[in-house]
Amino acid sequence: MTTKELLQKIHALHQDVNSFISSCEEHQLNAPRPNGKWSIAEELGHLINALEQSNKGLLLPKFFMKYKFGTNNRQERTYEEVVKKYLDKLALVAIPNNPFQVKEVEQISKEKLLRRYLKQQQKFEKRLSQFSEKELSTLLLPHPLLGKLTVREFGYFTHYHTEHHFKNIQKS
Repeated sequence: MTTKELLQKIHALHQDVNSFISSCEEHQLNAPRPNGKWSIAEELGHLINALEQSNKGLLLPKFFMKYKFGTNNRQERTYEEVVKKYLDKLALVAIPNNPFQVKEVEQISKEKLLRRYLKQQQKFEKRLSQFSEKELSTLLLPHPLLGKLTVREFGYFTHYHTEHHFKNIQKS
């Protein structure tokens, strides 16, 4: 997938999330969900936190990324391969000790939550667009569960991760 295609896919998904959340009533955001499932606000809070962490990595100078994390020396994974690796690793994480468990999201207004999400998604998309095709495939970033990923693979992961949580939000 080219940079342009990846960015279009991510942007379209972010727009869908924004539209859906905008259509929700304020009281729906923090409504408890059955079986201990996250509320809409918790799902979105988790996506905001994930984007914030991703943006920290993407904002590193490229020379520092290369110095600190090295360059890719393997066949780059496809979108499907990244998703499979993520699902395989996720299956190994014990739920009670899950380090990726959402932090409690304070009850904030829908507008403030959407502003935070929009700010992080715009940063992510802008920064990702500043990488060349070659840099997307050669520069690495660490992921807490998946290890080192190329920047393109990180984009793939971000898309899948957002899509996964968006499906959970839509079930509310």
